Amino acid sequence: MKMEMFDFALQQYVNLGIQVGVNIQKGQTLCIQADIGAALVVRQAVRMAYEAGARHVHVEWTDDELRRIRYEHASLTSFADDAAMTAQRYEHFVNQDGAMLALTTTHPDLLTGIDPQKIGESTKLYGTAMKTFRDAIMTDRISWSVLAVPSKVWAVKVFPHSAPEEALLLLWDAIFRATRADQKDPVAAWGAHLETLQTHQQRLNAKRYTALHYIAPGTDLHVALADDHEWVTGGSTNMHGVPFVANMPTEEVFTMPKRGGVHGTVRSTKPLYYNGTLIEDFTLTFAEGKVVAHTATKGKETLDALLNQDEGARYLGEVALVPHRSPISNTGLVFYNTLFDENASHHLALGNAYAFCVRGGKTMDKSQRAAKGANESIVHVDFMIGSALMDVDGVTADGQVDPLFRQGEWVI
Repeated sequence: MKMEMFDFALQQYVNLGIQVGVNIQKGQTLCIQADIGAALVVRQAVRMAYEAGARHVHVEWTDDELRRIRYEHASLTSFADDAAMTAQRYEHFVNQDGAMLALTTTHPDLLTGIDPQKIGESTKLYGTAMKTFRDAIMTDRISWSVLAVPSKVWAVKVFPHSAPEEALLLLWDAIFRATRADQKDPVAAWGAHLETLQTHQQRLNAKRYTALHYIAPGTDLHVALADDHEWVTGGSTNMHGVPFVANMPTEEVFTMPKRGGVHGTVRSTKPLYYNGTLIEDFTLTFAEGKVVAHTATKGKETLDALLNQDEGARYLGEVALVPHRSPISNTGLVFYNTLFDENASHHLALGNAYAFCVRGGKTMDKSQRAAKGANESIVHVDFMIGSALMDVDGVTADGQVDPLFRQGEWVI
């Protein structure tokens, strides 16, 4: 890619994050989370946010290498202190009706060799401390969005046969294509794409399925859906009626599974990057909604730690439908990044459910949502289960079975 083409595509990409992702409003505060390696992108995002009328843009810098050093040498007390301070800052932005933009990168092997129990305990500390902020996200109280920023380490993982500089450009190009930033009018392209997703959303909501049945090699899974569930798309609306798109890219329509209504076995189809470690080729077996057995060829201890975060970590909080053919899946790449890999594949999420996936859920209290079948947890971790070999059926209350997907593609 020529440099002038790259600069233009990058500008388009960052603009999508500001105008479509968080959809920053005049006079609003924006908090940007970013790794220090993303400084070029951060500067563009800050400039565009101010040009759009933001009152203040605050940047929360992170550094993967410092994170590794901390795990190697610091005690859990260090993580507890930081979790409390981070939660306080983020709650301030929520109270100010601010917007949150995460510019994430991936270091797939960052915490390889670190004690999984220590990682699990620190994750629990942050998850507990961030409950108020997590609730704001899960109820669409504020606008938030996630964009990826590649690094050389991540790029070489995705393109192992290319030199680091070449791999970095290849990954940028793949991200531009996956997010439609390479199109003539990316904002208009996103508008059309969201309309397509809404068509599927409306059809599913009209059918009022009570369950889904997944069949694929290694997978035979029945997922009951929550009472009064709502299918939604990546396009959301915050408490003030401002539209935003939380994940860029997004190819999914998703809803809330019923906490005690999942049974059978599901097999992963892509690696899961979780807490600096890869979990690969794993299976989960459910009974009465709960994971009762699991396997993994790599990262089993990390999967153990995830499932033991709290009681809700063994139950599902999201079920998402994604066609096998999509701009992301068509690249043929494994991104080792859930933001992309989940949008190339049907996926499920362990842990907390989104309140807006049940009718009236945004204004319900915890017990009211639980009565509908919502799961609660300090974690929400998506994992990929789809492929060109997967079939999905919808089951109605009277036992009618409708084919939704055959060989990975929509039937309707």
